[in-house]
Amino acid sequence: MPNSKFSSSLAPPCPLPILFKLTVRDCSYDVTSSDIAAGATIIFNVNGAAFPSLGNFAMSGFDAQFALWNFFEATSITFANVAWEGSVLAPNADILGAQGVRVT
Repeated sequence: MPNSKFSSSLAPPCPLPILFKLTVRDCSYDVTSSDIAAGATIIFNVNGAAFPSLGNFAMSGFDAQFALWNFFEATSITFANVAWEGSVLAPNADILGAQGVRVT
């Protein structure tokens, strides 16, 4: 499976969030990152309106408690077969998920 790989050369401590811009297509591959300082705030801005089956990919290389996935254009997101890493912001989206997906 292809891999979407992200890296940052910012040294810790990083005073500003690290921002990555993604597309719907990027979210169909494994998402890994390298050279991200421990504790760095990461924002994934993901453009696109519909995410019909967001899942079946792996996320690694970043600290999930400091990661925010911003689906700023999304109107529909479906999570399936994924152990999501980070918080999701999708203010205009209907969010669906398989059993066990917690949506708050």
